[in-house]
Amino acid sequence: MKKLLTIFGFLSILSSVSARADLPFQETIIKGNMLYITGQVSLDKNFESVKDDVKSQTRRTLDIIKKHVQQSPGFTLKDLVACTIQLSDLKYSKEMNDGYQEFFKENKVNFPTRTVIGGVQIYDNLDVEITCTAQR
Repeated sequence: MKKLLTIFGFLSILSSVSARADLPFQETIIKGNMLYITGQVSLDKNFESVKDDVKSQTRRTLDIIKKHVQQSPGFTLKDLVACTIQLSDLKYSKEMNDGYQEFFKENKVNFPTRTVIGGVQIYDNLDVEITCTAQR
């Protein structure tokens, strides 16, 4: 379920993908031809953290991002242009890369540009957080 709101000229999409109403930010905003998706982590349908291996956390997080893109009018995964990935430790780079590459190949889309940052304390001691931007 999604709800579209216009706030200060931005189209904000309130969805049931991973939203928590008690947090002070929008998870997805459309401004012009740009889609901004806030940092996502590995959560289940009840918004509980799923602390499995890094490859699985990466896949689960990208699946949540995919749902955000699909709920955004006029956008597809092919529109992703940039992702920022935060890892709790850069030693997880290979596992993250395996899940990342697998996701984009399965969805038959080109890799967006990417930045990886390590040594980050992530929500609920998870190991992966991903933020994406799309342009149509």
